[in-house]
Amino acid sequence: MFRTNTVEDILQVLIVFCVESLELDFALLFPERHTLLRVLPVLVVLATSSEKESESLYKRVKINRLLNVFKNDPVIPAFPDLHLSPAAILKELSSYFQNFSSQTRLLALQAPHEIQGRELQEYPRHYLILNHMGTIRADHDDFSIRFASAMDQMIRLKSSDGVYNDWSRDIKGNMYDIVVEGFQLLSRWTGRIWEQCAWKFSRPISDSQQNSMTCFDYEKVVRYNYTAEERRALLELIGYIKSIGLMMQHCDTLVSEALWETIHMEVQDFVQDKLDTMLRTTFRKKKDLSRILSDMRTLSADWMASTSKADPEQHSLHQETEEMRQNTFYPRPVAPTAAQIHCLQFLICELVSGGNLRKVGGLFGNSGSGIPVEDLKQLETFFYKLSFFLHILDYTATIGTLTDLGFLWFREFYLESSRVIQFPIECSLPWMLVGHVIESEDAGLLESILIPFDLYNDSAQHALTSLKQRFLYDEIEAELSC
Repeated sequence: MFRTNTVEDILQVLIVFCVESLELDFALLFPERHTLLRVLPVLVVLATSSEKESESLYKRVKINRLLNVFKNDPVIPAFPDLHLSPAAILKELSSYFQNFSSQTRLLALQAPHEIQGRELQEYPRHYLILNHMGTIRADHDDFSIRFASAMDQMIRLKSSDGVYNDWSRDIKGNMYDIVVEGFQLLSRWTGRIWEQCAWKFSRPISDSQQNSMTCFDYEKVVRYNYTAEERRALLELIGYIKSIGLMMQHCDTLVSEALWETIHMEVQDFVQDKLDTMLRTTFRKKKDLSRILSDMRTLSADWMASTSKADPEQHSLHQETEEMRQNTFYPRPVAPTAAQIHCLQFLICELVSGGNLRKVGGLFGNSGSGIPVEDLKQLETFFYKLSFFLHILDYTATIGTLTDLGFLWFREFYLESSRVIQFPIECSLPWMLVGHVIESEDAGLLESILIPFDLYNDSAQHALTSLKQRFLYDEIEAELSC
C-alpha cells in the first residue's frame, strides 16, 4: 500500500495527477477535465500553506506548469449559470490561509473581468465557437463518413459465418477506435459550449453597450451577449452534436459485442503476455514487485480463453523456450467489471511508485523506480486505457452525458440574485435560437428550426431525473407551451 508521512504527500500526488492529466489531455469526457480544473486551485492552496511545503511541492511540479494551466483556462464551468476562476479561487482562499499570501506569482493571476489588452483579444479566439467552426465542420464530415463505413463493415461481418480471424479482429478493433474518437469529438464539442457559456457569463456586456435600456443581469450575459453569427455557430454545433450522438446511439446493440471483445483482448494481451514477459525479465528477482504482477494476472486473466494457463513459478523452475513464451488466447465478448478495472489501476500505481508518494517526476517518471523506460511506457499506456474502458462499457450513458445540452436553459442563480420568479421568454437561450432561425433570411437554417427544442427535452429530463425538481419541469413545459 502507499506509505505516506503527512497529508501533504497525498495533496502533492493529487496535484501531480491533475497537472499531468490536463497537460496530456488524458480526460476522455469534458466533465472530468472541468473537475480537474476546479479542484486544482484548492489543492495548490492546501499544499502550499507553509514555506517548507511550498518548496517540496515546487520540486515536484514547477510553478510555471501551474501558471500555464491556470492561464490556459481562466474561466471554468461550474454549474449551468455559474462559472469559477482559478485566480478568484486563489485570491479568495488566501485570506483564510495567511501563509499562502506569499505566493505572489499565483496571486498575480488575472480574473476574467480583469483581463485587458492583448490577452482580451486572444481568449475570445479560444472560447468562442465561431472561431472553430471550420475545424468542427471538417471533423464532423470526416467522422460521419468513417463511422458509416465502419458500420457497413460490422454489418457484413454479422452476415458472415462468424469465424474469428484477423479480418474480423481488424474490423472490431477499427470499430472500437471509431467509437473512442466519437466520444472524444462529442466531449470536445459539448465542452466548447460549456466553456463559451462560462466565458459569456464572466464577460457581460457593459452599460454603454446596452443602449441605456433597463435589463436584468441575465440579459447582459445571454440575450444581448450573443451576436447573430455566434447564435448561428451555436445552432450549427448543437445540430452536429445531436446528429452524431443519435447516429452512435442507434447502433449500440450492433457495436456492443465488438467493444466488449476488443476490451477483453486488450486486457488479456496485457495481463497474459506483457506481464508474463515482465515477470520473466524485469521483475524476475524482485519478489515484492513480481507478487503485484501475479496479483494483477490472478485478478483479471481469463484463462478459459487461453490455450495454456501460465504459472508464474514455472519460469524459475524450467528453462524458457520460444513455445512457452507464446500464450494464445481467444477474445470473448466478456468485458472486465468496474471493480477489476479500478483494482488494476491501483496495482499499477503501487507497482510504479513502490509506495513512495514523494517520487519526483510524476507517477510514470523513471526516477528511482528501477523499472526500464519501455516497461514504464507499457504500464502508463495501459493505465490510461483502463480509464477509457469504463466509459466505453457504459456506452449508452456516456452518449447521454455527452449530448446533454439542457444546461443552456437553467438560470436559477440569476433568478435568485434578480429576485424575480422567472425571466421573459425572450431571455431564454433555447428560445433565442428558435427566434434566430425564424428571423434569419438564410434558407439553410430552416432545417434546424426543431433542433433548439431538443434543448428543452434535455433540460426537462435533467430537472426530473437529476435534480428531481418537478417545479423546474413545470417551468420548462410552460415556456415551451407559450
